[in-house]
Amino acid sequence: MAAGGHIGGVTTGDNSPLHVTINQHHYGAPDALLEVADQLALAIGAEWEAEAQFRRVNDQNTLPVPWVAPDASLFEDWTYAVSAYGDGPAGVGSGAEDWADGPEDLAATEGGMLQLLDRVPSGRLVVLGEAGSGKTVLLVRLMLDLLARRRTTGRGPVPALLSLASWNPAAEDLRTWFLGQLAISHPGLSARVPGAGADMSLGQALLARHLLMPVLDGLDEIPQSVRGRALDRLNEGLHSGDRLVVAARTDDYRRAVHPTGALSVKLRAAAGVTVGEPSPEAVRRYLEREAGGPSAAADRWAPVLAQLGHASPVGRALRTPLAAAMANDTYNPRPGEGLGALPDPTELCDGRRFPTPEAVTAHLLDATVLVGYRPHPGRARHSRWTADEARRYLTELAKHLEQNVDGSTDFAWWQLRRAAPRRLFVSVFAGTLGADFAVAGWLCTGSWTSLASGAALGLFTGFVAGEAAAADARSGAAVRPPMGRLRWPAALTVGGIALTAMAAGIGFAIAGFTGVLMGCAAVSALATVAVWRAWESGAVAGVPADLTTAAAPGAFLVRDRRIFWAMSAAMGLGWLLAFGLAGLAVGSTVGLGVGLIFAVLFASAGLAESAWGMYAVTKGWLCLAGRLPWRFVGFLVDAHEHRGVLRRVGGVYQFRHAQLQKHLATHR
Repeated sequence: MAAGGHIGGVTTGDNSPLHVTINQHHYGAPDALLEVADQLALAIGAEWEAEAQFRRVNDQNTLPVPWVAPDASLFEDWTYAVSAYGDGPAGVGSGAEDWADGPEDLAATEGGMLQLLDRVPSGRLVVLGEAGSGKTVLLVRLMLDLLARRRTTGRGPVPALLSLASWNPAAEDLRTWFLGQLAISHPGLSARVPGAGADMSLGQALLARHLLMPVLDGLDEIPQSVRGRALDRLNEGLHSGDRLVVAARTDDYRRAVHPTGALSVKLRAAAGVTVGEPSPEAVRRYLEREAGGPSAAADRWAPVLAQLGHASPVGRALRTPLAAAMANDTYNPRPGEGLGALPDPTELCDGRRFPTPEAVTAHLLDATVLVGYRPHPGRARHSRWTADEARRYLTELAKHLEQNVDGSTDFAWWQLRRAAPRRLFVSVFAGTLGADFAVAGWLCTGSWTSLASGAALGLFTGFVAGEAAAADARSGAAVRPPMGRLRWPAALTVGGIALTAMAAGIGFAIAGFTGVLMGCAAVSALATVAVWRAWESGAVAGVPADLTTAAAPGAFLVRDRRIFWAMSAAMGLGWLLAFGLAGLAVGSTVGLGVGLIFAVLFASAGLAESAWGMYAVTKGWLCLAGRLPWRFVGFLVDAHEHRGVLRRVGGVYQFRHAQLQKHLATHR
């Protein structure tokens, strides 16, 4: 085995937005698709350069890890990887003279993940390793290396790193899920390709041309019951020439390949490598250098460093890059920070406090939140939340993921509705519709009897609607990603104006001014129904043409909120106009009351359908209960960009490591 990858780091990148204009009407042409791929590469590159900086991936002090040949029974014979080489995109990787001779030769590769991938003829690689071995960091480095080479050569597929935690292979094929997730942060990929001869999106066209390369992390985070199905779906989704990188924990991958009582399922034409443990000497050098050098570390770290390579609890715990990195963050000072307020690393050698490696790891996981939120030497980096507050909020987030989202590591804000109890939605819908129907009843007749009857009917209607919304929210059936930018089809505007003029003219010819009112009322009702259908189908949710920038989670939360309020206002005004004008035509306020009922009914339906609407209701309830901060999105951004507790993958947040999520969810 050879030293293969490096864990850790910080990079400096220019993250200023880039803007490239392309002709949308010629996406189907090969050269135009290459230009689209170039735009996407700019966006993904900027996104992952920033993420690498937050994760300190490119730090000069890295922890080298060795490559180890995996269990041969988990992969097809090497000859299948060789025979799969053929019609992939030109200019990718090395020639046949640089291919590995087999799994053992592949594990002897000197260099990082890029060099490994280049030596696999099929371009399909599975990266295995234990929890905390650094697989995700290696994938990030691979992304940066692939994008850097693409900038130099101008050729090759655009890599896209996504977490498999949100994939349900029993319900969705690989390509549909992959493009759907990628379109959340890059909505332009959903644009249709004019003149393609089929209903094809830009993302589908890029995949068909081998201009997109999935880099998939966390196969082990898919529920065990469908992991074998996931490998089947991966095989179904791979076409000739497709390249792919997948990461998983070794034991979980073994169970997926060899399910109990079923046939083995292997990823076709794929090679594999295992991320080994760093040597005790490598860990020692890493911790010494972070502490300021051997002399500076001698007093504080000597007892701990003496345990490396031995069977003591601390010696065994610090065998993983994750544990070594957490120990460094906990006990070594940041730039400008003194040693006075820091704990002493020799406490890790206390066998009574930490009798097992698991106890040492649990202590370091506990310290992760404290380290992230301890006072920072730079005033600009001070957090508005204390460590205790942050731990409470992060614990709620971890419990939500473990209990409400089937243990997924992906936190998507539009799935927060699954944390709400049934009674919340029932109360909101019943209260809203009860008040609405009561006011409408009063407007219709002006009697207390009508008000009471309307309130009773509204409460019943709201109860039924709330039960349905709660059932959908808890099951996840109605949890959908937010919409793209608001785009009002010109045909609706032109058609509405023409239809209104025609209806007013016909009405005036038949009944004068009363006819005009009735005609406009009819058009308003039809237009409102059209608006609802357009909203429900996504016809009014456009996508940006610029693919060079990626949308952050907070950005499309704001976008979805604007769409919700704009469409709710349009439908509410439409129904009030429709029935109000009809009532005015006959000299009655009944129309206004009925219009109010329809306006609030459709707005409530929009609330149930909207990603932001149900998120806002749930978030408000959790904030009132003290379980989340009112500035929740700001808290997530701070935890990601300044505290190192969260990381971001596309449009979702994750805990720094799955172990931290599980630890917070199960420990008080």
